[in-house]
Amino acid sequence: MFNWFRRKKNKVIASGGIFTTDPTICSEARLIKEIGYEEMMELVGSSGGKPINARAIELAMINNVPILYTSIENYPQGTKIGDY
Repeated sequence: MFNWFRRKKNKVIASGGIFTTDPTICSEARLIKEIGYEEMMELVGSSGGKPINARAIELAMINNVPILYTSIENYPQGTKIGDY
């Protein structure tokens, strides 16, 4: 059991944005290029996977601060979260 956990723990998956589904499971997952604050809040609230903290989205929405959710490897591509 410990060896299994250690192997899973060391597996790093870099997310280049918010996808329509889990890209590690479904090869047809598509990158969402732009999403509104409220849509992202619904996504975070209703989905099991939480790519970004709901409080961070709420604070960005209140202060009208856009978020670019990406990885270092995919910058500047990713998902823009804002007032869309």
